[in-house]
Amino acid sequence: ILAQIGEFSFVLCTVCLSNQVLSPTQAGLFLSASTLSMLVAPFLIARAPSWAARAEILPWPTMIRQGFLAKMLAGSEEKRPKLVNHLLIVGYGPVGRNLARAARIGGIPYCIVEMNPSTVASEKKRGENIFFGDASQPSILKHANIDSARVVVISLADPSTVRHITAAVKAQAPGVHLIARTRFVSEMEPLARMGADEVVPEELETSIEIFSRVLSKYLVPKEDVDRVVDEIRAEGYKSLSAANVPALSWCDIAEALPGVEIRSFRVSTGSPVAGQSIENLGLRKKFGVTVLAMGREGVLVPNPGPETVVNAGDQVVLMGAIEPMRQVHALFTHTS
Repeated sequence: ILAQIGEFSFVLCTVCLSNQVLSPTQAGLFLSASTLSMLVAPFLIARAPSWAARAEILPWPTMIRQGFLAKMLAGSEEKRPKLVNHLLIVGYGPVGRNLARAARIGGIPYCIVEMNPSTVASEKKRGENIFFGDASQPSILKHANIDSARVVVISLADPSTVRHITAAVKAQAPGVHLIARTRFVSEMEPLARMGADEVVPEELETSIEIFSRVLSKYLVPKEDVDRVVDEIRAEGYKSLSAANVPALSWCDIAEALPGVEIRSFRVSTGSPVAGQSIENLGLRKKFGVTVLAMGREGVLVPNPGPETVVNAGDQVVLMGAIEPMRQVHALFTHTS
């Protein structure tokens, strides 16, 4: 990447030529070499990863391979406490920050590897267990006690970087549980082949989140939405089209009143409400909750009468305050 001439060099060449530091012949030679470097640069950049991988195999001395980094890390080993059974977070972007926060809440030991020196410096001042380094390098992984880590999470978004780190982590610690973040579903299989135990694609997770909210907006019971989401994830994020999405035979109810929820529940098999009439349930008297509609076998019955019997598997659309709705939800889904 550095082999290509910089634009500022042309400015310098013009200044040198006008001040007779370079002769016209020398300036012409400079321009020819500059043009050649621009032509060759794309090919050098494309081949660089494979050349670097081959060079990495060669038995270079430690000082050539790692420079002064190995000595610096070795000097800091005594100052840093030994981590065991910990979480290693690679990357301290939004995902990494949330992971670290969750680890603190859960009392899980963790450390962070980050490539942005400014971030490392500022977070260290706050007491964060973070250090600067490239997690694709064995010396950095050793410094992070990769051998004794329980889980490694690669929270970076760049596909090439994630692949390199995945290969390095599995080469150093084949038994560690590796979770890799990726942007696209198409990158899941290559990462899995490289040893990633779990791959979380942003593309599909975003689709699932939107999909769940859309179904909830159409008052599909939360239990059905969760079931479909579980099916998608159980199939290894293969496709949304493969899931059995419940048919929507009715649309959204009008805008809810402030402080009031309109929700749809699925009556669980074995629930104490199954087999009872709406009148016997007394939802309005006990909880202040109103039955707006009831769905059975894909048919919506609006404003069912008090004599209507609620069966297992029915969808019941209710309206009420938030807290009573939670109590009713537990009643509908509880099995005796």
